[in-house]
Amino acid sequence: METTAPAKALPAKSLIGTRKPHFADNSFHISLYLAGGIVVVVLASILLIMFLGGRQAFETFGLGFIWSTEWNPVTSVYGALPAITGTLITALLAIIIAWPIGFGIAFFLTELCPRALRAPLGIAIELLAAVPSIVYGMWGFFVLAPFMAEYVQPWLTETFAWLPPLGDSFFWFSAPPLGVGLMTA
Repeated sequence: METTAPAKALPAKSLIGTRKPHFADNSFHISLYLAGGIVVVVLASILLIMFLGGRQAFETFGLGFIWSTEWNPVTSVYGALPAITGTLITALLAIIIAWPIGFGIAFFLTELCPRALRAPLGIAIELLAAVPSIVYGMWGFFVLAPFMAEYVQPWLTETFAWLPPLGDSFFWFSAPPLGVGLMTA
């Protein structure tokens, strides 16, 4: 029976950090810290400007400003809840609508689309992505909003008025600036 000698252990000294750092390494390290610091300063500045800009509203209306649904310019009483919930509902609806469409298009282009159509369809989709969002917004404002206000919103109000978030007593469809704007956003 033959025995082998045990393997020698590696030296405890780490190979990392054995060479001296060069000027370029130090400069890059410092520039990374500066870039990270600039991001933090810009973010803190944005938060400070938002706080200072919104301070007057909170001083005038208190924290109830966030939870109030009343919007009456005549009596100077304003509430932010319709705008906040409108933003959240709009974002949620946009995700619910856009995610399956985007996923379906990506799946179609990568798995189902014939090779001859992949490049032209891919370019067409990239061109749609290159159009500034203001163009889509203006189309929605001048074409989609009147259609929604005349046909879709009245039908939704009549059909779903019995639901508390959609009825006349709540704010989603109750006023023209919120109903049409929220539906077409």
